[in-house]
Amino acid sequence: MRTPHEVESATTDTAETQSIELEESIPLGDDRKFPIEDRRETETVYDEDEGVMLDVEEIKGPQGPPVMAYIFLGLATISVSSAAVVLLFLTDAPPLRRSAWRLEILVLILLPFFVYSFFMMPRDLRAQCLEWKNILLTLLSGVALALHFAFWIASLDWTSLTHSLLFVTSMPILIVVVRLIASLKFINLMRPATIHEIIAAVLGFVGMSITILDAKADKEVTVYGDAAALAGALLVWIHMEAGRRLRAWMPLFIYTFPVTLVATLCLILGSIIIEGSHFFDIFGWLESKYIYYVLYLGFVPGLFGHTILNNVVKFLDPIIISVFLLMEPLIGSVLGYFIGVSPVPGKWTWVGGVIILTSLLWIIVSGSENARRSISSRWDYVRNRAIERWRNK
Repeated sequence: MRTPHEVESATTDTAETQSIELEESIPLGDDRKFPIEDRRETETVYDEDEGVMLDVEEIKGPQGPPVMAYIFLGLATISVSSAAVVLLFLTDAPPLRRSAWRLEILVLILLPFFVYSFFMMPRDLRAQCLEWKNILLTLLSGVALALHFAFWIASLDWTSLTHSLLFVTSMPILIVVVRLIASLKFINLMRPATIHEIIAAVLGFVGMSITILDAKADKEVTVYGDAAALAGALLVWIHMEAGRRLRAWMPLFIYTFPVTLVATLCLILGSIIIEGSHFFDIFGWLESKYIYYVLYLGFVPGLFGHTILNNVVKFLDPIIISVFLLMEPLIGSVLGYFIGVSPVPGKWTWVGGVIILTSLLWIIVSGSENARRSISSRWDYVRNRAIERWRNK
């Protein structure tokens, strides 16, 4: 499972144009990053009639993203999808402790980047980081991230791998519900959900209800486990909503390190109080039987996977990235089956899972203003070129 704020921070460097309906889980970049307009190339030619050199501008049409961007996006999706599978090898440790381990290694990875960014940051920006409202937002984002990992990793113990991944990636469905509530006349905090979003959300809840039918036939599937994963999806939205306001102006590592540190400390404290962990248990991942799994989580899904996501967002439309990441439940389930940590999902999980993924895709597509701009621009280009050819005839 990808670390939510890493994906968010990777894509919010152009936060002023955020509009995707994943509620800024993958915010939009500006149009310069997604070249959908005509490319104009200038070529110098010799005009025989005038006897001079002229610069001629030629319209080449829209330039698509490089093929390698899609390849790297696929690799990143596979790497982040493998996190849940690896966490299943650590099930002899309680969930809060595993969650703390998952973030402890990430804190160590982010620390040198944070130190460098801190000393390179202007003084006025440092002062802005220390304002009370920004400190409170950082704490809120970190606490929500800690609770997200606590609920999601616990759901891996309480329900099947496929169900956990399906429900924890259902954040767009929950966002539509929040928008419906927040757009009521006596609240009116957010824009109202569109009819397409409402229908897709209802479809998503139908899919969830169908998957729960496997709770009777499959002993690994439980209603409370699915509920825990769904709670994790809601918490990651709260984490992102708090972080979105900070990442609009705060440098990447100045945001990610403190938030990850807050989340780690919360999980450590929770593990000590709730699970009775001792001080040395908190760093138990340093034992030989755990260390390779935790290092993998930190460097492959964390550093490798999310670094790629940080870069491909410069070349690909966020809606494409969102659709790729919807494959996480499928990829994680396939990896879990072949590695031997997860059985084949039941028939109702297949049926409900397809419905859930369809509803998520519907919400993403119907809510993406950037996608509509892209489609409109490409259609205008095709139409104008057709008219131009007809006139030339």
